[in-house]
Amino acid sequence: MLFRSSSLQSDSTDEFYNKYYGIPREGLVDDSLRYNRLTNTFGLSNINQLDNKISNDKLINYTGHISLDYFQLLQNGADSVVHDTSGLNLLVGGSLNVPFFEDFKLRTRFDYNLLGTNKGNYIGNLILESNLSDSPNYFWKASLDISNTDPFIFYDWNNSSQFQWRNNFQRNRNVSSNFLLKSNRLLGDIKIKLNMYGNYIYLNKVSRPEQYNGTIGIFQIGINKYFNLGKKWNFEVNLSSMYSSIDSIISVPTINGMSSFYFDSFVFNKALRMQTGVDITYFTPFFAMGYMPLYGQRHIQSYQLVGGYPFIDLYVAARIKHAKVFIKASHVNSDLTGFNYYLLPDMPVRGRTIQLGVKWNFYH
Repeated sequence: MLFRSSSLQSDSTDEFYNKYYGIPREGLVDDSLRYNRLTNTFGLSNINQLDNKISNDKLINYTGHISLDYFQLLQNGADSVVHDTSGLNLLVGGSLNVPFFEDFKLRTRFDYNLLGTNKGNYIGNLILESNLSDSPNYFWKASLDISNTDPFIFYDWNNSSQFQWRNNFQRNRNVSSNFLLKSNRLLGDIKIKLNMYGNYIYLNKVSRPEQYNGTIGIFQIGINKYFNLGKKWNFEVNLSSMYSSIDSIISVPTINGMSSFYFDSFVFNKALRMQTGVDITYFTPFFAMGYMPLYGQRHIQSYQLVGGYPFIDLYVAARIKHAKVFIKASHVNSDLTGFNYYLLPDMPVRGRTIQLGVKWNFYH
């Protein structure tokens, strides 16, 4: 069971709405939106439902279910009348875990909308994984996700005081593939991801929904590598690169990186274990999505680049028997490298902050 509700009161003559969204009306914005959802599921499985663990990973494990799903969107806005948009769906689905040989496993899951408002929707998932050695630190995993689903009702119908639309968008057809190679001491962890979005729906620069009648591809490759520099010094780097085939609709940073350099050792005759170091985060400039507060959704924009700025954190952590203490200085470079630190348009990151924490377990 899920209930979500939101309401907003604002003066639409504010320069923010006029500048970015072209709202010409004057007066008070008084909107409310409530989303209700109720799902009943009957299932059959040989998996332990208490902890969702496979009872025996050497045998075939399965689940099957049938669900009745009801949803309702209530909106009060333009005409002071509560508009009710609701639907009912009957879904069937299941999952299957199949071990091949000793270290090779296949997992799959599929859900299909059999009857109702969104008849014909489906979501599927397939995962293959295998160990490369007896060590859990060496393995590979490949996955494939497919979906063919109707857009969320918000994109087809809206009746707020400032935005009204009626659309009949086509279904979203998405395919996502992932590959992970984990080999800590050799190449590190290598991740490759490809997402293909068909009939992608987005909010345009003035926060109205549009559909791209084609396919948008997002490719990402990344590596995470840990280096032990002797017995006490450590260095870890996480670096990824992304590419979008239609950057004007889905904008992504070309390079995204995070690195950690730290000292970790026992001191004072092994009475205290201390870790101290520095974390650095950086991503190249890109047009991050803007935020529309009127109905709490993100939209594309091209007026402000974010990124191209390093975030530096310093920290010290210590453990003495059952007590843990840490102090962290976040974004220490906030007034040294320029005041252009944004994660989203018009939403700057907090400046330098100091955090202090203590954890004490009262037991022996």
